[in-house]
Amino acid sequence: SPSLKFFNSSFKVSNETVNQDYLLQRINSQVFKEVPQLMNNMMSVTNYIRSKLVGSAEVSQTCDTIT
Repeated sequence: SPSLKFFNSSFKVSNETVNQDYLLQRINSQVFKEVPQLMNNMMSVTNYIRSKLVGSAEVSQTCDTIT
């Protein structure tokens, strides 16, 4: 039986100028029917977690979500 994948494709993008890597993922709209709502939820969760970690000694780098 075929396996169900959440993401169609994942790509690692490296910016050697600033020594930064990015992970780009294409959402499978056959699995996630409401992609704009999904992205809004991801942003909300990311912002909530970031707000809890601001000023924490455990945070060593900044993570951004791009929609």
